[in-house]
Amino acid sequence: MKIAVDVDGVLADIHTPVFRELGLPYTWKDVKAWDFYNKMKGLTKEKYMEAYRKVWKQKWHDIQLIDPEAPAVLKDLFKRHRIDIVTSREKDLEPPTVLWLVWKRIPFVDIVLVPPGADKTELEFYDLFVDDNPEMAKDRERVILFDRPWNSGVPFVRRIKKFRELYKYVEGKKSGVREG
Repeated sequence: MKIAVDVDGVLADIHTPVFRELGLPYTWKDVKAWDFYNKMKGLTKEKYMEAYRKVWKQKWHDIQLIDPEAPAVLKDLFKRHRIDIVTSREKDLEPPTVLWLVWKRIPFVDIVLVPPGADKTELEFYDLFVDDNPEMAKDRERVILFDRPWNSGVPFVRRIKKFRELYKYVEGKKSGVREG
């Protein structure tokens, strides 16, 4: 199986250090909508993106894993499946992203950057996408949403809260077990 795993909001808690950088009292738990930028006091999309870029370029070591078990689970899956990192970001953020992935011991074959706003599901190479973007749920056959407050309103889509659930899903499909 060829599995595409997103970074921000799936592997990396980018929101908390960005809010900290901006001096705002929020964490990822305060993000309730995909387009949260103008819904939080003291925040605009421009301010957020400027701090986002700074955190990735200069403070990537402050970015925590969302699920501490993710590296071990992905390592187990990596033994039998291809795992690529497929993320939406500008090219200049690739080096610190790769450094972070290696530092956190996330196994992957390749990193694929798509421009912000691009539709990752157009990448036909992948059998499965693990992402937090609610807009990707339109591809219900290949997308598993990593359950986050900002995608909780999307009905009828496969979800995981922890990477252990991804392992069970992928290995269950491999052995012919169907989703319940």
